[in-house]
Amino acid sequence: MKLTARRRALTLTLLAALLPAAQPAGVRAQQAPLPEFAVQTLDGEEVQSGELSTQQRWLLVYVRPNCAPCEDVFKVFRQSTSQSGVTSKVVMVVGGATLEEANGLAARVPWLPRQVWHVDVSKRAAAALSVKGAPTVYGVRQGKVEWDLKGATDGPRRLKSILESWSEQ
Repeated sequence: MKLTARRRALTLTLLAALLPAAQPAGVRAQQAPLPEFAVQTLDGEEVQSGELSTQQRWLLVYVRPNCAPCEDVFKVFRQSTSQSGVTSKVVMVVGGATLEEANGLAARVPWLPRQVWHVDVSKRAAAALSVKGAPTVYGVRQGKVEWDLKGATDGPRRLKSILESWSEQ
């Protein structure tokens, strides 16, 4: 049976409306609850993973101090902070660092507000998230990790595209 152009367009429109928003291209799909772990704010206060963001959809970005690929992440956020609401959808977690080192890193990246920065002194977040390298970016929606992008991001353009597509959905 041959579909007319109008029917085909209607069918595609209905399918697009029924399917959930897809994760950005090139990332590993998941559908797992955000694991339970605790990190510290830059002031040393403990925060549980379920309290990291009030947003329905947000990014958890795991970085380490003195990580060359992490510098690309910081550059992309510098370029993207002009978009309204982007920084409210980002949680930075610094792993393998002391509270002092995390504060130093946050000071080097002043375009990301202090309140988005956290430190994983105990390495519980790294273990719970199965972090193998940095940077690692997780797309979280309604308490579930929908996708992750581990390790190098093939440069700032790709990461910027991922950030923009996730924050616009």
